[in-house]
Amino acid sequence: MSRSGEMRGATPITPKKERKPIRIRIPRSVVVVILVIASVILLGMALRHEIRQWNIAHVEIGGQYSLIEPRTIAQVLLPFHGAGFFQVDVRQIRLLVQQVPLVDQVSVTKRWPDTLEILVTEKVPVARWESDRILTSDGSISIRPDNFSGTGLPQFSGHSDWRDALVRHYRQVQKTLAQYDLVVTHLSMNSVRSLEATLSNGWQIRFGRQFFEDRLLRLEKLLGQLANKNVQYIDLRYGKGAAIRWTETGENS
Repeated sequence: MSRSGEMRGATPITPKKERKPIRIRIPRSVVVVILVIASVILLGMALRHEIRQWNIAHVEIGGQYSLIEPRTIAQVLLPFHGAGFFQVDVRQIRLLVQQVPLVDQVSVTKRWPDTLEILVTEKVPVARWESDRILTSDGSISIRPDNFSGTGLPQFSGHSDWRDALVRHYRQVQKTLAQYDLVVTHLSMNSVRSLEATLSNGWQIRFGRQFFEDRLLRLEKLLGQLANKNVQYIDLRYGKGAAIRWTETGENS
């Protein structure tokens, strides 16, 4: 017999305690910072998309030149047409333009929003070198541009290592010839560095490989004495005198 008042058949359930929700309070200043950061990120993404739309559309070429054709430089720059304004490397462009024949100095500037500005200066041609090249005043040898024949420039020939010596001798001879209205049309140095020149009056001058300054002074004196004479060549490779061949008589003196 069970005890009075005792419950049978079920286990009493203990009532659950009510859970209170956890509340986190984020300071307003933190919220503001998060919103600012999010805005900056979104703005940066939008700006990055817009930047990709800014491409090089124009190339302006200027500077001091007369022999270089702008279209030659433009052809070199064709791969950059339509490239992104901010992605274009001006140093790379400068190196490419400097490879164009007769280009000396190059300045490259990007001008907002879509323009490349190229300024070039030109090397000064001194002589034709061999058949298809040009010797310039800085002693370098460039490929002769297609639009430049070189007519009026003297013809130089010899080993490329001797080009500085040829330029130096050319200038010295030109200084002497100026008073006689003559110019050098051809200057050559052979394998033993023996120097020969052809003048605009047809005379051939043989300087040899030594004592150039002394022999040039001797030529200056002869030019005054032999003006308007039919001379084939003057050979200065002697201690004090010179051998002269006349075109009319064929005699040596």
